[in-house]
Amino acid sequence: MNGASGSSDLATISDSGDDRAALPAVVSESRESPPSSLFIESGNSAFWAFVRRTRVRLRGVAFVVGVANHTEVPILASVTGGRGTRQRPIAPGTFWVDPESEVQVTGVVSHLDALFMREVCVRFQVRSREYVASALLHGLLPWVTALCVLLALAGGIAALVATPRISIISAPGVAPSGTDVSIWYNAGGAGNASYALTDASGATLIAGPLDKARTTLQVHLPSTDRTTAYALRFALSGPLGKRAAAAEITALPSDRLPGPRVLALTVDPPANAKAARVVTVHYASDATKARVALLDDQGGVVTEQSADPSGTLKLPLPPRAGSYLVRLRVKRNGQSTESVVGVPAIGAKPTSAPRSESSPLPIAVRAAPAPIALETRVARPGGSVRIRVDAWQPGLQLTLQRNDGTPIEQVDIARNQRAVALSVPNDAVDAVVLIARYIRDDSEETFVRSVPVRAN
Repeated sequence: MNGASGSSDLATISDSGDDRAALPAVVSESRESPPSSLFIESGNSAFWAFVRRTRVRLRGVAFVVGVANHTEVPILASVTGGRGTRQRPIAPGTFWVDPESEVQVTGVVSHLDALFMREVCVRFQVRSREYVASALLHGLLPWVTALCVLLALAGGIAALVATPRISIISAPGVAPSGTDVSIWYNAGGAGNASYALTDASGATLIAGPLDKARTTLQVHLPSTDRTTAYALRFALSGPLGKRAAAAEITALPSDRLPGPRVLALTVDPPANAKAARVVTVHYASDATKARVALLDDQGGVVTEQSADPSGTLKLPLPPRAGSYLVRLRVKRNGQSTESVVGVPAIGAKPTSAPRSESSPLPIAVRAAPAPIALETRVARPGGSVRIRVDAWQPGLQLTLQRNDGTPIEQVDIARNQRAVALSVPNDAVDAVVLIARYIRDDSEETFVRSVPVRAN
């Protein structure tokens, strides 16, 4: 044998002696894939063959087999398809190639078979020798694989989005009978959502569909002359399951409703004599209406204006010097509460305000710098309010609440803590109120700020 070489494209064997002694026994025993072309030469005889994939057709993957037999013996060709040693016959099957002749045959492998077959192999039997040529099919396998991956990904995302979910974010625990109450909720996923208001016996009083695109539901509580417990039930049923949520609401007659509370009230006087004669009032309450008034030392009203139940406003001081008071009067359900704090003279030391009998929380006048500073001027629904701790004070506690006094989050600040972020609910509107309480010079002080909430 003069030489032999093989590759994935061409295998050439030549020899000047007897081809039965010169040709290799079985070419297909090579661990590498058989070549797609063969050229065998022995003396004056030659044998050339190839197999190639041509194109993907509507009915399958087409291939072609070509054989040129320039020997004195016929050649038996067998066409199979499969992966590695797992082969099975496929069309055109087995055929003979006569001596001194050339043959070219075509075949088609269906798309389904091509998914499971890696290659088309053609085995050529020349006397007692066997040679193998092969061609990779590919077919639609890469496209089908990519499509399956995309479908699996899309199916996972669709299942995640379609999974039913429902929760009640906020609901009043106690409310006046015969009034409308607001319930904040979050619902999503595939399916139909509904709500029902039931009494203690389980009887349904009000029911209806629930809009998943909204976050607030108004429910009217029946009028009653005694304390009554209700259950507000949310349900979401879809193809991927069911979810439910419930909240208890106690309806009280008007004569048993608790009065409104002033949660916090602070006054910032002018910094110095050159500053504008304006005092800044920060306050928070759980009422529905509020009025802020500036009183003289005789209790006469100098100026008065309506205000939000919680917030910040500025009151101008009269030109004449003197002592003044700030009065906050809040109302809810026909009941009222008021708290009064003094406005210290310009440059005077801060004075403690008397505790309001109707308010369980301390109220103070704050003229010294606050130990914290707001870094968030405008908050977003679902965002956060960031607070910087400039000078820690004992008992420093931060509370974030809604305008109606409903607590959102409360944290105690450690001595070495320098910043904190309080979460704003997704359904927050208009504003949230930050209240800081701490001990300074053996007295409790309060810091109040209203933070606007805007979606954009």
